[in-house]
Amino acid sequence: MINSCKLLDLGSHGSPYTWNSRCHGGVDIRIKLDRTLANASWRTHFENAVVFIHLAVSSNHNPLLIDTDGGKSGGSQPFQFESMWLRHPKCKQIVSQAWSAPTVGPSTSTIICKSNRCKHALKCWNKVEFSNVQEKIKSLKSQLEKIQGLPPSDYNQNSESLISSLLEEELAKEEAL
Repeated sequence: MINSCKLLDLGSHGSPYTWNSRCHGGVDIRIKLDRTLANASWRTHFENAVVFIHLAVSSNHNPLLIDTDGGKSGGSQPFQFESMWLRHPKCKQIVSQAWSAPTVGPSTSTIICKSNRCKHALKCWNKVEFSNVQEKIKSLKSQLEKIQGLPPSDYNQNSESLISSLLEEELAKEEAL
């Protein structure tokens, strides 16, 4: 069917598996169940496209991400306000202090200056207040990615379950903050 439709497998980066039976005490089956296919026209239009197999945290399927830019970084990450900050009692104080500091100049540059000051204050506060949770999440995701790429075994299955549980706890902490 794939050949008759003239589709090409885009390949992938990451874990060699996209599905895990997660059978505890039984045979743990890991296979590459999911694939990304495209026709020649799409492939020519998106010649830099790459497919990444992401971590399966609470599922037995690993999500696939198609990046049409080829995984190239466009420089530094733009500022992103994190919703978890709103749940923290100090967030309003951080923004108020940064916004209320005096500025000189026309109103348009004042707004830009105040916005930049808030952005800087929030970035610094985030690093101090939340980096421990974020670093744990990053580390656990890295461990989970490695274990999900290994052949099935009781040890690997138990390790994956433990790491997944720890990751879910840290993600819940992050969500609660």
